[in-house]
Amino acid sequence: MRRWLAVVVLLTGLAPVAADAHKFYVSLTTIDHNVGEQSLEITMRLFADDLERAVARETGKPLTHGQPGFDAAVLAVVQRALTVRQADGRPVTLTWVGLENKVDVTWVYVEAPKVPSTAGLTLRDTIFMDLFPDQVNMVHVKDARGRRALDFRGGDSFKPF
Repeated sequence: MRRWLAVVVLLTGLAPVAADAHKFYVSLTTIDHNVGEQSLEITMRLFADDLERAVARETGKPLTHGQPGFDAAVLAVVQRALTVRQADGRPVTLTWVGLENKVDVTWVYVEAPKVPSTAGLTLRDTIFMDLFPDQVNMVHVKDARGRRALDFRGGDSFKPF
C-alpha cells in the first residue's frame, strides 16, 4: 500500500512539469474580404503571454495590455509578421483597429483598406516564429471564392491567398 501511495504522490508532483513540457504554440488568424468596403478585415487570436513576450522583444521593455505604447507595439509586431502582397509584389498596408484581452487570449483586429479583390494576393504569417521554433500559424480566409485554410510553419514562404 505504501509503495502505491508513493507512486501516486510522485506522479501527482510531476504532473505540472509534464504539462508545461508539452505547451503548444499556435495562432489563428481569420481574414474576411469585405467587398462593399473593399477591405480585408483581419482578426488574430493570440496567446496573451506570447504576445507580451513579442512586444517586449519589439520595445526592449516589458509592457502589458493597457499600458502606454502597448497597442502601437502590437501593431508593429503584426505588421512585421503578417504580410499580404498584391500580385505585383507590393505590400498591402495593415492599419490598426483595436484589441481585446480575454484572460489568456488577446484578439487583435487590423484592416487592409483599398483591396477591391483578393485575386493575385499572397500571404505569409510568421507571428511568434522568432520566439518559438515549433510555432504554427493557421489562417482562415473568406472571400468571393469561398472559404479556405492555410497553415504556416517555420521556413514557409508566401502562399496564394
